[in-house]
Amino acid sequence: MSKNGDCKRYDHAPEASVGYDSHRECYVSGHNLYQLTRFSTDHTAELPVSLLMTTAARHESVTASFAMNRATGRFSISKACFDAAHDATDEYQMADPLWETEVFIPKNPTNSGNFYQTPVVTLGSGGIPICAEGREMYYAGDCNDRDRQKWRCPKKATKSGETGDCHGSTSDDGRVVYTHPTSNLRL
Repeated sequence: MSKNGDCKRYDHAPEASVGYDSHRECYVSGHNLYQLTRFSTDHTAELPVSLLMTTAARHESVTASFAMNRATGRFSISKACFDAAHDATDEYQMADPLWETEVFIPKNPTNSGNFYQTPVVTLGSGGIPICAEGREMYYAGDCNDRDRQKWRCPKKATKSGETGDCHGSTSDDGRVVYTHPTSNLRL
């Protein structure tokens, strides 16, 4: 019996590995091609600037780190867009100090419950807290001394003319929630 089991096929890629394709929800064996592409300002032309071949077991967010380190060592990248598979804290931690790049990554919905500090309310797709009534909270500024952002009840913080109590608080300011962007750079 060979390393391929009872399979009679010839193994053309003995260094290939098995990885999981979450988009197709299946396991794959082989390699991945990862590329960074530069788009012209009018989006009429694109040019691959970095190509990496990896095994299927390596996750895209890990490969992105290698690709960005290689690319930013050769030229400047001011802004970079990635898909939701790259929604990992490491991408944000390396973006500004190491790559000097502003990254845009949509939140991965499968990672929505993974918080360093569990919020008392839910978060919307843009990282804005959602109050108990299902509305986006009002941004009330940064608290630089405590490295956090303050959010208030939308009923109490704005002059929308709404009356009534804030759900979840009897305070004159209404419900107040703080987010900590350095604890969770994804937000």
